Amino acid sequence: MALLQKDNHWRLDHTGIGVADIHTSAKFYDSVLASSGLHPLVRLTRSFGAASGGDDPELAGVGYGVSYPIFWIDVFHPHSVKQHIAFRALSRTEVEAF
Repeated sequence: MALLQKDNHWRLDHTGIGVADIHTSAKFYDSVLASSGLHPLVRLTRSFGAASGGDDPELAGVGYGVSYPIFWIDVFHPHSVKQHIAFRALSRTEVEAF
């Protein structure tokens, strides 16, 4: 569900995908989402506690955003289902950076 706030700052609010390899996926999304100004804000363990960082062996979910998580990756949801997620870019330069 894509919703923009009045300040036109957000590209989506909130969605997520299941991933098979959380550590590899997090490295990918850390990199590409940074080009849109989104950063990892929350890292969860399999018991829903706070992870110690991106290399935590119990890492199970990462929430990305600016002031609160709007995009999640996790190991809790099926990763083999087809999904469609669109990120809204504000410029061609932002698309190319992504």
